[in-house]
Amino acid sequence: MKIAAFDIQHVINQIKCASPPSNKDMHKLLNNLSILLEKNTTKKKSPLESEFNSSVEKLNEAFIDLCFLRKEIVKQFSQEYFDVLNKALVQLKKNKEHANAEKEQTMDLIQWDLKTMNDTSNTMPVVFSKLQKARSIIEDALQKSENKCNDIEGTVEAFFSDV
Repeated sequence: MKIAAFDIQHVINQIKCASPPSNKDMHKLLNNLSILLEKNTTKKKSPLESEFNSSVEKLNEAFIDLCFLRKEIVKQFSQEYFDVLNKALVQLKKNKEHANAEKEQTMDLIQWDLKTMNDTSNTMPVVFSKLQKARSIIEDALQKSENKCNDIEGTVEAFFSDV
């Protein structure tokens, strides 16, 4: 003999609300209970099901009506958005034209100052001679420091050879 019930999931949800499962075993128990109830019950047609279905249909109709009412608002918003984009596009075109106008400048010819070039070419040998003199001074200093190191090494070796 099977028991008649309107909705098994509603019963299981009521049990879960009254005593929420706290561990894995409780979840398993509730799942097994729902399977057992579904196998051993017959679904009874609810007297309120037709009312529920008609309410859902009314809700869907109201939603569709609302969509059509809001269609005008969407059109108005899209027009405003289009106007803002158009203004931005016009400003970008103006900026591009302004940038292109700035690029069309004439080339200035270079005026060579031959007197300055002559002075520069006369000073170049002087600069190179100073660099060569500095190089020779640095090389002499390195040689002298190297000789001192060699002399110190010789005295150290002579000191230890006597001992």
